[in-house]
Amino acid sequence: MNTFTVPTGRHVVQFRFAADSSVVLDQQLAMDQGMTLPLMQTVAWTEAMNERCWYISVRDAHGQLLLTLSFLVEKSRILPGHFNLRSRRCPATSAPDAMESMLLAFHQLPRSVRNKVLKVNVEVFGEQSERDRLSQVLEGLDFTRKSNPSAYNETAIVDLKPDVSDIMMSFHKTGRSNIRQADKHPVEIRPIANTDYIERMDSLLNEVINRTSGVVDHYDWPRVIDFVNSNPNRSILLGLFAEGIDGPDALLAYVWGRNHGDCVEYFVSAATRDSSVKLPMAYPLVWAMLKWGKECGCSWGDLGGITRASGIAGETDRLAGISGFKRYFSKDIKVVCNELEWQPNPVRLQSADVLRNVVTNIRTVPEYFQKIKR
Repeated sequence: MNTFTVPTGRHVVQFRFAADSSVVLDQQLAMDQGMTLPLMQTVAWTEAMNERCWYISVRDAHGQLLLTLSFLVEKSRILPGHFNLRSRRCPATSAPDAMESMLLAFHQLPRSVRNKVLKVNVEVFGEQSERDRLSQVLEGLDFTRKSNPSAYNETAIVDLKPDVSDIMMSFHKTGRSNIRQADKHPVEIRPIANTDYIERMDSLLNEVINRTSGVVDHYDWPRVIDFVNSNPNRSILLGLFAEGIDGPDALLAYVWGRNHGDCVEYFVSAATRDSSVKLPMAYPLVWAMLKWGKECGCSWGDLGGITRASGIAGETDRLAGISGFKRYFSKDIKVVCNELEWQPNPVRLQSADVLRNVVTNIRTVPEYFQKIKR
């Protein structure tokens, strides 16, 4: 079964369980009508990243498209055949009544499909008033707000509507100075357009992770680079290169930015500190990314999440340095995301949690006996 249609009275909800030409047409129509379509919602992205998704559209009785969203299918590693659904960066401007019909239509799916869904997560992304309005609709449908969201909910925002010179002047003077320093060093910014630098990019990312004691995210760089080359207005991958050096070691830093229609997101960045070039390397790259976003029509820049000092004695923020860096671009810190979750099959989900705990405990048994032997 590739499609399933549910009439709900006021609306008609169509589920497509794989991408096809009709999904592409709906997404293009949505953008033509002025709807925001974040990058990860698009077929171009999901197919390029080899992601399995559900694509759901809502129309009124006259056939007018009101809403189209994609839900990433995340397979359960504990219960075979079961999965979670996640709508990433769901626009807060989505029509609330259409969203309500979409989620009510889940109950009309065939039992063989519906019973395999353990969780449905929706990341509502946008301005507070619109975000809270849509969140209230979801809460009325048995969704609950997550206290520990998977996505960041607070970020630093850069207004990209003014002229470029005025945007630059909105930065902290230290940020402006650090951007201009690139002109005084033998470096250049250019796109990373082929796979020659993949190992170097992973090495730089590991270097950053080691400095911040974080967890390494592994990116399929060949797919990313292919996507960037094929969709230059949707994603950008820029590198800071040392002049006079051949090969991958010439890459000193890079930034990956993503265009979500209304905003450009600072997604991944890494830089070395082991270099003869003494330069705050990320600043000129982020500035280049923001200018690209403005050229693509984005009205604001999302600096990819930010942390706040807790003020609790003894607590440390391992991302304090990165957050401090972002504050040189903007002091405008806002909550931008509410993540909500619905558990349509709580008994099965509870069973999955029990099995997960059992598997975890089994895995720790060998470690326990090794400690005893010592």
